[in-house]
Amino acid sequence: PLQGAEASVQSGAPGMPVAHLPPVERREQVGLRDLIARATTSTADRYERLPSARWRLIEGRVVLIDANEGQLLHLNEVGSRVWELLDGKKSVDQIISELDNAFDASPARLRKDVRNFVRKLHRMELIRKLDSPHP
Repeated sequence: PLQGAEASVQSGAPGMPVAHLPPVERREQVGLRDLIARATTSTADRYERLPSARWRLIEGRVVLIDANEGQLLHLNEVGSRVWELLDGKKSVDQIISELDNAFDASPARLRKDVRNFVRKLHRMELIRKLDSPHP
């Protein structure tokens, strides 16, 4: 699916060349910014994918295109489902509940991982927090 020099992405933007981007999984260390974000993020918050976020669904998993870093971010099954659910309609807590029913993971671990992942996507400017509650 991402073979060749060009591949279209799901974002409303025209296709961009991605063959030159290395499929690298980034690992980050916890810093002050992470600690501040932990204190201010609530599971009642709702987020939505930004229209400018470039991504593609390949074999049931999401691949995010981080144009700022020049990398492809391959999401696992849980991360892919979280990404798909970040449509602004459900709170982080509702997303966690839905995942708890679908995946075999401890609720505490799932809550921690989803909150960390949402914070990371927000820092990468791939999603935005919505201000008003969903009707």
